[in-house]
Amino acid sequence: MRYFKKGIDMKIRAVLLLLFLSSVCFATGSRVYDGTNDKFVATTTLGISDWPISVSMWVWVDDFDANYEVFHIADVSGTATYFGLGVRSDQRIRMVRRNTSIVVKHTSATCSSGEWFHIGMVIAGDADAAVYYNGANKQTDANSVDWSAGFDTTCVGNEAEASPNAPLDGKTSEIG
Repeated sequence: MRYFKKGIDMKIRAVLLLLFLSSVCFATGSRVYDGTNDKFVATTTLGISDWPISVSMWVWVDDFDANYEVFHIADVSGTATYFGLGVRSDQRIRMVRRNTSIVVKHTSATCSSGEWFHIGMVIAGDADAAVYYNGANKQTDANSVDWSAGFDTTCVGNEAEASPNAPLDGKTSEIG
C-alpha cells in the first residue's frame, strides 16, 4: 500500500536531494568551482515534474571575466530545452527559460566579486517567473514558456547540457 501520492513522494525526494546538496556545502563551508569544468551534476530533475519551482543560493564570484551558469535544469537528450539561473560578466543576475522559444531576463542590480550575495528564481507557471537578488524581487517575466517533460539533468556550477560552456569561477552555499 502506498502511503504517499506520487506528487508528494516526488517532492519529498526533491527535498531530500536539496538537503544533501546543502549538507555538502555546510560540511565544507561552501562548494568551490574552478571556472573550468568543476560542477555538480545529477541525472535527475530532483523530482520536479512541473511548475512551480523556486531555487536560491548564496554565491561568491572570484571575478566577472565570463558569464557563469550557477543552476541549470535541462533536457540533455537532444532538445534545447532548459531553465537556469546565472551571473553575467556585467555583474547582473540572469534567468533563462527555453522550450520552443527562449526568454532571458537580467536584473538591473549588479553584484560584486569577492563577496557573498544571494540569488534566486521563482517560476510559478508558464508565464509567471521572477529573479531575486539579496532577497528582493529584481525582475519579473510574464512571457510564456511551457514545462518540458524531457528535463533529465540538474547541474550546479555550469550548464546541464551535453557541451556546457558557462562554468562558475567561485563558490556556492546553502542551495535550496
